[in-house]
Amino acid sequence: MKYLLFLCSILACASCHTFNLSNGRKHRQLFPAKDHIVAQQYDTSKFIVRPFNLSDFENKIAHRDNRRIIEPITGSDIRSIINIKGKYYLYFWNPICRGTSPDLHKLDSISRLGISIMIVSLRRDYDQMDKLLRHTSFSAYPYYTIENDRTQILLVRKINFIREACNTCYERYKDDLAVADYLSFGDSTTRVLFFPECPSIAK
Repeated sequence: MKYLLFLCSILACASCHTFNLSNGRKHRQLFPAKDHIVAQQYDTSKFIVRPFNLSDFENKIAHRDNRRIIEPITGSDIRSIINIKGKYYLYFWNPICRGTSPDLHKLDSISRLGISIMIVSLRRDYDQMDKLLRHTSFSAYPYYTIENDRTQILLVRKINFIREACNTCYERYKDDLAVADYLSFGDSTTRVLFFPECPSIAK
């Protein structure tokens, strides 16, 4: 019995992650969602992976050699282009989460109004991304992913991405960034947006 309890405690610790919140408290999450797909696991006849290039978004270059373009994006990529004129929004997306469908539908409508929105997947599931985006306005652009091999934990990928793009954002919010929905950039500013602020995108 003691051995069983010891084993369970080891498994629990191995399957949790501790987040440091902005109020000074810690939050331990059991079994956080992970991405188990490695970078090489995709159909090369359907997809082609290329370095991030903002001009592909601006010029709506979504395919090359009849293959869907995938562009992994990093926080450093965002930091290097924040001086660009205009406002851009990144939406952090888990493509296998059904609860994101209403958000995707709303963002599709906003995108058709001319607002620059990039859908950034926290997973490498290219087929699932294509299944859900191919009939939206986002099909006109490359698909974007955060492909951080340092961690499989989706929320940690998001936190690290935002921290890399905007260090002052992390100083302010710490690991509360795990629940951030958007990152805006452009006109020499970077800003984190949480759910209550999402409607401001359409303004």
